Amino acid sequence: MIALLLLLFAPDLYEEALRDYHQERFQAAEQKLRRLIASGPASFDARFLLGATLVRLERPPEAVAELKRACALNPRHLDAIKLLASEQLKLGEQGEVIARLKAMPDSNPRDEELHLLLLQAYQDRGDVPDHEAAVALARKAVTRFPASAAVRIFLGYELRDLGDLEEARRQLEQAIRLAPDDPQPKALLGDVALKQRRFAEARQLLEQVLARRPQHLQATLSLARALVEMGQPRKAAEILEQAKSWADGEGKLHLELSGIYSRLGD
Repeated sequence: MIALLLLLFAPDLYEEALRDYHQERFQAAEQKLRRLIASGPASFDARFLLGATLVRLERPPEAVAELKRACALNPRHLDAIKLLASEQLKLGEQGEVIARLKAMPDSNPRDEELHLLLLQAYQDRGDVPDHEAAVALARKAVTRFPASAAVRIFLGYELRDLGDLEEARRQLEQAIRLAPDDPQPKALLGDVALKQRRFAEARQLLEQVLARRPQHLQATLSLARALVEMGQPRKAAEILEQAKSWADGEGKLHLELSGIYSRLGD
């Protein structure tokens, strides 16, 4: 009888949960949605809203479980697919994201977020065989979204790792022009300049990044390397020692320091 009553009032219960969600009463929304889902047939709307609610409650494993159920009920719902991919990336499930999204950008060439999620999955997984696929997708994305700094950053990142430093430089310089306040393309360009042995340029770029983001680990490490190459290993060590105050648990920091102290004979 209770289940029957819940089914009769299901539309009202869903609307209440939706109202709770929009008013950021996420725990209340979750309670109503779980009652609704337990009462009867599977509902995509209820599953999707519950997944979104769990995202806002910062519970990624539960959110992923509900969003997978939602996507099974409506496999073509792009918002559900993208939200699921975003949460799976938080859990390190890049392989699943790549498998699900790999064919979708060509079917949805105007959806920039879809391209970025797949590029993020390629980048986070870091498998060498994926570099060519990532570069191919990033090149398509640059053509489709020429004003997107984020897409050019991804392409610059992949080209840097493939050793195409000049093309990486061109893409990152364009990204900086498109998004001058974003430190990421400058940090990557600083690393590219370092690999090209343009140490003074690398130092200038990386110091600009750290002036805005003092706790940018990669920029800090790259700056230390530039200083070592410029004959200032003690200055490099000082910068890394100072970084211990906010990055002491980072293995890369200690490895870099070890190399510098070895060079100094300490």
